[in-house]
Amino acid sequence: MSTNRWLGWTLTLQKRGRKTEPAQAEDRRVRQLTQDNERLRRRLAQANAIIDVQKKLCVLFGLPTDETPSESS
Repeated sequence: MSTNRWLGWTLTLQKRGRKTEPAQAEDRRVRQLTQDNERLRRRLAQANAIIDVQKKLCVLFGLPTDETPSESS
């Protein structure tokens, strides 16, 4: 294999673009996961608040809930 052909072959194997350090990539991933975690926690808190309101409305209207045993069983 000629030197020019070998050099061309090795250059095609190298990744293009900006090189990032593994520590920076890991820090970025941790930051992204932390943000996702916080977003999901807020959504969970909102869903729990909605469920609590629905339970209170069921009690107010006298509808059965999962927490109250039904009279048919």
